[in-house]
Amino acid sequence: MRMLALAFWLVGVITLLPPQAAAEISVVEVALAEEILDQQPLSPAQPSAYCEKDHRGQETLPIIDSSSGKVVYFWNRVKSTRGSVLRHTWFMNAGHGWKQVAQVDLNILTSPGFRAWSSKEIAPAIHVGEWMVVVSTAEEPNTVHCIVRFRVV
Repeated sequence: MRMLALAFWLVGVITLLPPQAAAEISVVEVALAEEILDQQPLSPAQPSAYCEKDHRGQETLPIIDSSSGKVVYFWNRVKSTRGSVLRHTWFMNAGHGWKQVAQVDLNILTSPGFRAWSSKEIAPAIHVGEWMVVVSTAEEPNTVHCIVRFRVV
């Protein structure tokens, strides 16, 4: 009987606990690069990538040359108040509207500067056009933390 009472008490306490809050995420730094070495972007695209949320799309877009076929990496450093799943959603606009081409979920830890990246293979002529990577979380995919646009030529 005591065990049953204890079990009911525990269920009551657990249901009274507040739900765990979503992680507070902020994108600290972004880059588009041809390579990642030691968790850092190498040969970053020029001009430098930026979060449109911060610059309001008033800067010149970074250019990725597709003539030789390569991989482009989207790298970011984020501040997070707890572990979470960061989401990079890749879109392409080849003149017919935006089309999602990839979605990558990345586990991140609590950190003032956790580095994470995803990549997309760029084929000559096939992937020419405007691109964007949208940064959100798997828990709250409609909350956009950063949008980075670039052009593939």
